[in-house]
Amino acid sequence: MKLNGQFEIDASRDLVFKQIINPGLMAECIPGCEVIERIDSTRYRAVVVVGMGVVKARFDLVVAITSEDPPFEVRSQTTGVEGARASSLVAENRVWLTDLGDSKTRVEYESEVNVTGRLGKFGLGVMRKYLEKIGVRFAENFKAGILSADIEVIPHKTHEEESTPIQSDPELLETTPTAHPIPENFETQEQNSSVCFPETVEDAVRLLMDEVHSFPLAGGATLVAMRNAGLVRVEKYICLERIETLHGISVQDDGRIRIGAMTRHYEVADSTVLTGNLAVIRQAAAAIANMPVRNMGTMGGALAHADPAADYLAALAVVDAEIELFGPRGARTVGIGEWILNWYETCLNSDELIKAIHLPPPAESYSSYRKVARVSGDYAVATCAISVEAHHQQVRIAIGGCGPAPLRDPDHEFVLRGESLIDDELQSLVKNLITRADPIDDVRGSAEYRIRLIPRLAQDAVTGLLEAQASSS
Repeated sequence: MKLNGQFEIDASRDLVFKQIINPGLMAECIPGCEVIERIDSTRYRAVVVVGMGVVKARFDLVVAITSEDPPFEVRSQTTGVEGARASSLVAENRVWLTDLGDSKTRVEYESEVNVTGRLGKFGLGVMRKYLEKIGVRFAENFKAGILSADIEVIPHKTHEEESTPIQSDPELLETTPTAHPIPENFETQEQNSSVCFPETVEDAVRLLMDEVHSFPLAGGATLVAMRNAGLVRVEKYICLERIETLHGISVQDDGRIRIGAMTRHYEVADSTVLTGNLAVIRQAAAAIANMPVRNMGTMGGALAHADPAADYLAALAVVDAEIELFGPRGARTVGIGEWILNWYETCLNSDELIKAIHLPPPAESYSSYRKVARVSGDYAVATCAISVEAHHQQVRIAIGGCGPAPLRDPDHEFVLRGESLIDDELQSLVKNLITRADPIDDVRGSAEYRIRLIPRLAQDAVTGLLEAQASSS
């Protein structure tokens, strides 16, 4: 995959070039960089930690400068491995500088990156988004740090100067070292991972805090598959099945609906209390995969994984759901709009559990859920959830699968006045949702295809809404 970008900085081109090839500054500016050290005149070793949701990786890299044209351009190659060679990375990089006058410089960069192994399985579309975010943060850090007097300057020699290697180990010059070796019995440890069965959320949280590489086990389908693919390291599963307070759907004294985190998808799909505007959640649950998956999977597990293509997210967004979490500091509640921070990344701390999902009292309303998938039972390419209250006729729309979190724009949501009057307002809302979209390319569809689906899904969902309204009258 190709990555590129540019930024401007208030510094002379000579100074910028000097710092671009200064590993001391790079160590401060690259997010997740733990160390950079010089191998010889043209090569540097870097240890960089990356994280995407529950997937964590530590790459041990060698950066080799392949050509320089001071103060205009530098080219380099990055190679390395992660863990016990679970993933490998090769990147061809080019950085070039343009003098804009008045001590201002434009920095442009491009990289052709190839990732294989377990992180390649995670999805190059998500990897691209992560690396683009790293590029933005690097630019911010570089601009903030380039004039700092605290940056260590590691001596640099050009190709013409004599090499003076810092490392004496000759194997370092042939292979990429492993900064944190994985034990030889890593596979055995994985195969012998055990399961705990706490009976209270307090006990489950204590286990999360005490056990290294432990994960809560809800339905298990996604977590076990990710573990088998080598995407996460699990040494102990903390099964939540026996915690009674995490199960079931109930109506609270104030009319709000509480769904325990361990409630299965089929229970949500069959619920008789999810009526009116909350029926969209029931429809979304019924669209999940197939019956075996619905019998096993849980709402809490789906929310914790936060796959943008999951069915629940758009439906929960359109009804302003809240998520109750429990950890060593007690309980806290976050709105669905605050839940997702980035791709597969939520505000759930590593020592917390999802305890329940809270919904507002059902209002007399109509709702509709639409999903586009390659085949029946597959993850969605994109989704759309819509509801309208019968009295106020306020239309709410959320689009899923076109960014890390559902797209919603309450400021442009409109009042339904009849089928002949909705087109202009719907198109205005859709245009605003498209400007908020940040889709990826993956095996299910391109980013461009997902963008094209947004107006079609919204129109189809509104049509379904009108049909439901007509059939009830």
